[in-house]
Amino acid sequence: RQHRPLMPKRPWEESDSEDESDDGEAEDLALALFVASAKRADFWSHACRPPTPAEAVDADDAVWSAKARGYVIAPAGGKGLGAFAGANAVAEGALVGVYAGELLTEAEHARRESSYCFSLLPPADELTSKALAGLGLDGEGKDDEYIAYIDGENAARSSWCRYINHAPHGARACNLEAKVDAMKALVWFEASRDIAPGEELCFDYGESYTTSTFE
Repeated sequence: RQHRPLMPKRPWEESDSEDESDDGEAEDLALALFVASAKRADFWSHACRPPTPAEAVDADDAVWSAKARGYVIAPAGGKGLGAFAGANAVAEGALVGVYAGELLTEAEHARRESSYCFSLLPPADELTSKALAGLGLDGEGKDDEYIAYIDGENAARSSWCRYINHAPHGARACNLEAKVDAMKALVWFEASRDIAPGEELCFDYGESYTTSTFE
């Protein structure tokens, strides 16, 4: 079943009326979430177009595969498998790869126990928390219409970026920055500094990360 990225169900129009019904308040909250997502959106500035989900799947003959892009998937000590730079250095700002997988709504995510889900929702704050509540994205009633996560659990349906491990922001090991455009359900990685040949690729999973969750 196809779902839409996180965006309003219909075009939004400004209203001059100061009287708001409960439905109107919910729409305002939904609009707040839409605006927060749009403000969070990063700009794809690379010469190539973003791959489709099918193009990003890590098949050996795929243009966007780890092999084609010069990266290596190999054991990473106690972290299991990891992603590494190949024989060539990676320059700061370079496009490294795209995080692709199954597109899930909040309701579908709640029914799974996947440790490879990348959230497209804006960072939690008071405003977006109210918006999520207004859309039914918290508590028992979770939204089943808008795409809120990309799930890389199934390697056969995901990109090689599922193997990129965690390193806290500011640590030397953290050499990638995740870029997110929730409106397009698009996540990609850029080098946050120059990366040496053979160096492991890592990014900060965020405040909700725990080792047990991502094993």
